[in-house]
Parts: sequence; structure tokens; C-alpha cells
Amino acid sequence: MGRISIVVSNPIRCWNWIGLKSNTGYGLVQLFRGKQVAAHRWMFGPVEEGKELHHICENRACINPDHLVEVTDKEHRLLHGFSGSPAVNKEKTHCVNGHPFDEKHTYYFRGHRSCRTCNTEATKRYQRRKKMPLIKSGSKRARSKNIAEMVRAGHPVKQAVAASYSNQRKYRKGKRGNRKSR
Repeated sequence: MGRISIVVSNPIRCWNWIGLKSNTGYGLVQLFRGKQVAAHRWMFGPVEEGKELHHICENRACINPDHLVEVTDKEHRLLHGFSGSPAVNKEKTHCVNGHPFDEKHTYYFRGHRSCRTCNTEATKRYQRRKKMPLIKSGSKRARSKNIAEMVRAGHPVKQAVAASYSNQRKYRKGKRGNRKSR
């Protein structure tokens, strides 16, 4: 294995790796038999079990050991602000619609916290959609009247039109099936 020489002009600033880099921007060191190691991990040395390295400078190509800190996975996610992190979600005090996460407005299902008010509103919207009136006549007038009723009841126009035409086909299929063959 060859030697690596590092020339540093300013020890306080980032030491940007100019060699091989990964597709995510981290420097790579080629070791024996083609094994590659992240350059910043190689410069830092051994990392404690259950810990990760965090660039406090937020520069992935930096290999300055003074810019690297050992953190847990949870701390790392918080530092980067991953929205899917349980630690980030635990800190939230309100749902996306502004209802507070308190005993009155919150319920837990399969280990996940949800807003009771938002769930109730979503359930009501779903039940309204399911109560679409059926078409009883095959005329255009009945179909347009039915669509108007659905829109007035709060259904989106496209859904109402689609439901109206699908019900119309079902109605016609039922009539054709009852005809006697000649």
C-alpha cells in the first residue's frame, strides 16, 4: 500500500478530498485488494460501536478530523432534520391541519399517533362519497340530474360524472340480459 500525503494550507478550514469520490460526494480511499473505505472515516480512525460520523461543516468531501463528530443514528437524523424520523415527529405539537396533539384530539393505533379530528373529517368525506345515488332511468336528463345531485352533495365533479356513466352501463347491461332472443 502506498503512502498518502496531505498538504494543508489552513488547518481550520475544510480539507477537501481531491481523489476518488463516491456518487454521493464522499471521498474514497482504495485499500488492499480493491477494498474501498470512506476517506473521512479513514482519517478519523476507529468509531465507537453504535455511533456514526457527522460532518459539522456539512461538506461531504471534507476529511478534517476536527470537523467530524461521533453521534448516534437518532442524533444524526435530528441534525439533518429528516422528517420521517420518529425523534422529529415526537417533537411535533400539532397535526398538519393545526389541531393540537393532546388527549382530546389524539389517538394511537399500532404505535402511531394520529389526529382524531382529522380522522373524523376524513371518515365523513368517505361516507359522503359512498352514498352516491344510483341512476334509475337511462335518459340523458336523468343522468344530468343525478350528476347535479352528486355535486350538490359534495362529490367532486369528475367522480360524479364517472360514477354516473358506470351506473348507466350497469343499468343497460341488466336490461339487455332480460331480453328474449328471437
